[in-house]
Amino acid sequence: MAERSTDRRETRQRGRRAEPRRPNASARTRRAAPSSLRVNWLRLALLALVLIAAALYVGPLREFFAQQDRYEREVATLAQLKRQNAEYERLIAAIRTKAWVLRTAREDFQLVPPGTQPFVVTGLPGDEEAPVTTGTPSGQSLSLPQRLKDLWETLLQ
Repeated sequence: MAERSTDRRETRQRGRRAEPRRPNASARTRRAAPSSLRVNWLRLALLALVLIAAALYVGPLREFFAQQDRYEREVATLAQLKRQNAEYERLIAAIRTKAWVLRTAREDFQLVPPGTQPFVVTGLPGDEEAPVTTGTPSGQSLSLPQRLKDLWETLLQ
């Protein structure tokens, strides 16, 4: 009997045109899903690798840009310190001169060379504070009676 059933199928198929078998929609979906999933998994794996590679580059790139910023700040600081150093070199050269020593002695300490009569003028416009004379006069320029006379005239004015 099994032979007859196979014979019947063959005769039926001989009478018809041979059409290729078309899978139904559910079978197509089942077959397409694995290949589609493979492509998606492949894309996801590739995306994951790219993200991992980018993550590995982020730290060194951040450090590189931070180092560039530090370098630029240090270059600016170095230029400023070089200008300041040049100014100090000029100041040192000026301090080593005798003229600077004499001028500083007169201006800051009200010192005068021996044999010179010092005068302090006060009350000039633009003077906020009158300079204070410290120390003793040399005594060589005026005698005691001349000093007393000068003091008396100063008090009477």
